[in-house]
Amino acid sequence: MTFGTNYVILQTTSSSVGPYVLYSCALSSAPTISSAPAGATYLQVPLNATAISGDGLSGFVDRLGHRKYISHISAQLATSPCLAALGAASISYGATTTPSGADFLLGPAVTALVAAETHPLARAEWMYFVDAFYGLQSAPSVFAAAEAQYNCIAGKTSARTSDLPAVAVSAFNSSSLLYYTPDSSYWSKLIVDAGATAIVMPAAGASFAQWAIAVADADALIDLTPADLSYSITGWTKNYAGLVKTSSGYQFLQGDQSTLFRPDARDVVSYDAFPQGRHAQPDLVLADLLYRLAVGFTPYMTPYYFRNLADEYVHATTEKCTDTSAAFTMLLSGQYCNSSSTYTPTIGRFSSSAAATTTAASSSPSSSSGLTPVAAGLITAAAAVLAVVAAVLLALFVVIPARRRARARDATAASAGAFAKMSDDDEGAGGTVELDAVRLRPAPLASVDPPAARDPLAAATEDDLE
Repeated sequence: MTFGTNYVILQTTSSSVGPYVLYSCALSSAPTISSAPAGATYLQVPLNATAISGDGLSGFVDRLGHRKYISHISAQLATSPCLAALGAASISYGATTTPSGADFLLGPAVTALVAAETHPLARAEWMYFVDAFYGLQSAPSVFAAAEAQYNCIAGKTSARTSDLPAVAVSAFNSSSLLYYTPDSSYWSKLIVDAGATAIVMPAAGASFAQWAIAVADADALIDLTPADLSYSITGWTKNYAGLVKTSSGYQFLQGDQSTLFRPDARDVVSYDAFPQGRHAQPDLVLADLLYRLAVGFTPYMTPYYFRNLADEYVHATTEKCTDTSAAFTMLLSGQYCNSSSTYTPTIGRFSSSAAATTTAASSSPSSSSGLTPVAAGLITAAAAVLAVVAAVLLALFVVIPARRRARARDATAASAGAFAKMSDDDEGAGGTVELDAVRLRPAPLASVDPPAARDPLAAATEDDLE
């Protein structure tokens, strides 16, 4: 953006978008600008009729408060209550031609430019591009507020440098039957800023066996499998080789306490609101994810985009829009972080139920048990004998066979593909690192065994038992 007196020159890296010379309505005609790029389109702003056909762009117009300028919009992009109630003319989803009656099209070419960014805030910054067509009335203040809240949250979570929860992100490709992570750079950064380690699938996709190895110790899983809004735990079970919320061997599957999330909780006129709102609302998306990972960070926060598939399938009740000209409002007025906010993970290994199990397992006999000193001494002696027997059995049945199983597991891992790890420092060191799968930040667990090898005797052969 190059600013002049009563005009701005707007250029992008795409030959399909711009260049533009946007000049003020204070001018009676287009100015003559010698420095304007060849072939620039001159438009007087604010534009009074905008058509929207590209994903993730209606959220910008909505948050900036420019609904009144929308003349055409695809139905599946009108996913806020007031956009849905706007009554704008319809345009085909993904249309690339500005319809009659519209001054400008926010279409797929602009979507591609936004999606090329990998940082949630870099995507949000495209609100400046959108707002330029309305005279830059709102973007400076709106972006500053979003950036401040996002960075406040990221600053709080980054203070915790060890013992982090791990969050896996995957989707199932029903054609290739492989598991992948769509938009992996974006999700990796979002998860890291929410205070967790990100586990993503290989770019080429992973088999179920590879997926199982990678995610077994994840404290939460975000499922992004393309599906309509009827998708539930039943659909997830079908896509993930018959796993159910009570399946063993996975940290995120704990029955009704499972941490299995999807960001499609908001249903507006039967369309998912997340793809349209997420780029314009990085602060809300981060706060919403953080609520799922650490309940209590933001007082009075409630789930917004992320629902838990382990719960009964219920979409959020969409609030009604009584005035389409009303100012856009954020959940909790956009206040998600303050000086008193503290980050304490509450999922998976960090949940209260996990903590209670650990405490019970490590507790010693209480002096208030009612046992006499003699009885207590006899029990202690018996426990010591049993401990010796257990140690002998452990050596016979676990330690020795484990060496053989380890060799078999190494061979399995070699054939399945390595799941590498990358820290923030690695990411920022420059250069290119190709990984089959990536964990951002040091992983809380050094290695992950295949679920089938978790039972010490599961892989034992007849020779092992001898």
